[in-house]
Amino acid sequence: MSALTLPHAYTYCFIPAALSSPVSERTGDGSGGLANDALLKNCKDYFSATAQLPDTPEDRKALADAIRKSAMDNGATAEQLSKLSDDQLLTLNSSTTCEISALTIPCPANKNVAVSLYSDDKARGKELPLNVRATALGRACGHGQIEIYGDAFVSRYEDDEKEDIWRRMDLMAADALPSAAWCKGGGGGSGKGSGPGTSSMMQAQMDQMNMGKPGAPGAGAAPVEKGGDGYTWTQTKEEVECRVPLDPDAGGKQVKVTFASKRIKVIVRSKMVMDGKLGGSIKLDGSTYTVEGGALTITCEKAGGGGDWDKFLA
Repeated sequence: MSALTLPHAYTYCFIPAALSSPVSERTGDGSGGLANDALLKNCKDYFSATAQLPDTPEDRKALADAIRKSAMDNGATAEQLSKLSDDQLLTLNSSTTCEISALTIPCPANKNVAVSLYSDDKARGKELPLNVRATALGRACGHGQIEIYGDAFVSRYEDDEKEDIWRRMDLMAADALPSAAWCKGGGGGSGKGSGPGTSSMMQAQMDQMNMGKPGAPGAGAAPVEKGGDGYTWTQTKEEVECRVPLDPDAGGKQVKVTFASKRIKVIVRSKMVMDGKLGGSIKLDGSTYTVEGGALTITCEKAGGGGDWDKFLA
């Protein structure tokens, strides 16, 4: 049986950073579902394979210096970095994982169909070029300050917790264009992004998604706001939202949020403001953040059927 006739086959797209190379369609195997998502593994393998070290000592030194600068921009101290040799830094940098940018999120407004973009989480440290097409795609979805570096992949999926459905869906080359209808609210839908910036259209869809949840407009009492160390948070059955006050002049480029299934790290202006274990497990594709109105708002979609969290940080 060929790849094109596999019962769980789907199409996703590769967006190279080099403008001389076209956006191409690829076939994935969705038989593993969310638990064994082959696309995520393939993306990690691809980014690891492209992590080639420079040949000359001079170039290796230059790359190590760039990695140190990037690490300090993201909260690492000079003392911490001084304990690592250039070779150790280069080895750590070549251990690649995926950065998942939720271009849209699943909600009733888009029939629980959403789109995510996958890129190299160490792209800046590797000094990879800006991916103009992937960046334009993210900005067309309302993420005004998103920047994607290096090659990227983009895929569509359905996530309907009520019906217990999670599956990859086709996203063709024509869908990977900023002019595609789903970027403006059709097909794939819209929602808060995994990077800074949002739009009124996206917020409207978020409001529609929250209709009927405890605390949503028209759904009864609001969820109780709880306090933490420098933040407040609320929760519904499906989501946890955390709000971190920022200086009024703080911009999206000065904020970095890193999600893991059970952890979160927040860096603002090179200072670590949050780093710890979450009060429960989250879905990476549905976990996002925005910077607006002097505050950082983090929204995490609960994994495993939801359930109440006792704390935002355990």
